[in-house]
Amino acid sequence: MDRVAVPFWLIILSDQLPVIALVSRYLTNELIGRRPLPNR
Repeated sequence: MDRVAVPFWLIILSDQLPVIALVSRYLTNELIGRRPLPNR
């Protein structure tokens, strides 16, 4: 079962990575648009 579950999880992660990237980019754009960047 493990050998079947590993590729299955890889497919799920590969499908969700673009979604996470888009959401994170959208959130960062919202934060930058509302408030200035904090000083590092």
